[in-house]
Amino acid sequence: MANPSNKAKEPFDFTRLECGRRGPGHRWQIAGELPFRPWDARMQRYDENIRAAHHFRQLVGHSPVGVKQARALYPQIAAAVAIQEDSAKVDKLKIAVFADLSPAEIVRRLGVDEAALATWEALFYDARNSRDALGWVRLHIIDPEIAAGNVDLAAKLKLVAGVGPLGAAAVLDADSRAPLSAGEQLFRRKLQLDLKFERATTMTEGPEYHFRFIRLHAELKMEENRLQTLERKVVEKCNDALRKHELAHIRLEASLEREKRRTAEAARRADEVALKKESLRYACELATARRNALELAERKAAEARAAASPLSQLGWKRADEPQDNLPVWSMETPAAETLVSVDEADCMPPTLGISGNVDSVATSTPA
Repeated sequence: MANPSNKAKEPFDFTRLECGRRGPGHRWQIAGELPFRPWDARMQRYDENIRAAHHFRQLVGHSPVGVKQARALYPQIAAAVAIQEDSAKVDKLKIAVFADLSPAEIVRRLGVDEAALATWEALFYDARNSRDALGWVRLHIIDPEIAAGNVDLAAKLKLVAGVGPLGAAAVLDADSRAPLSAGEQLFRRKLQLDLKFERATTMTEGPEYHFRFIRLHAELKMEENRLQTLERKVVEKCNDALRKHELAHIRLEASLEREKRRTAEAARRADEVALKKESLRYACELATARRNALELAERKAAEARAAASPLSQLGWKRADEPQDNLPVWSMETPAAETLVSVDEADCMPPTLGISGNVDSVATSTPA
């Protein structure tokens, strides 16, 4: 196992050290302080950007011919120096870089060359990765602008330090184009108010109206916070009303569903009762039909038995009718008894006349 002490140590990053000590333009400052000796040990401490900037500055300070040579050898550094000389563009670049806007977004907004932008950022404003160091930001970003009299720029940098890329885009757009809607106009006015407040709080000395403006801004902020609190309360009340409405709607749907189930159950029970009644009626009709059929069958059977009996050949006649066809035993029967017998026979049921006892009739006739 290798000894950790034998590993090659990483070289100390003097560039980052100088960035913390000198500020975002440390590379350009170091390039102007290094001696014109390439073999000097201090030249090897720093990165390639510092060495190239050092050579560029040496050529530019030598003669007009050296200026041409420097621009030919280091065109990107020459372009970065040209950008640094444009104060209006530099202010916007500082806001964009400090807010950590992407290089593509900066190129689209400000129309600079991307390679020149990278070189300018490395040499003059290396602040993209140091936004979280609040003390460093105050010491090397905000205070130098205030000391130089760029109070507006300092206020904008303080604002974008807290809101990031979105705030930088809003600040850059506030001065570049007209608002398209009422919402954008209101947002721009609030942004300008915040910038003025930052400017007023940044200035250590100034006329009395600065302090009045600070007090007015504080009052407006308090009123805005109060309105936001009221708005949150209204939103909560609306949400509560909406929840109650949804709960009432759910309860109403549940009640309708229960009523629907009750109606369906009542209809089902009514159908069952009607079906039972219909089944009972059908059973009664069927029993009646069977009973009628049985009675009819019994009647027909009785008629058939009566027709098959010898008594079915007997007949009865009146006394004044000829007696030729009467049986021998009936020829001597008196007319009165015959009439009485005929009348009694007419009053008897058919079954008794058919199935009556012959001996009873014979006994009523004298021998």
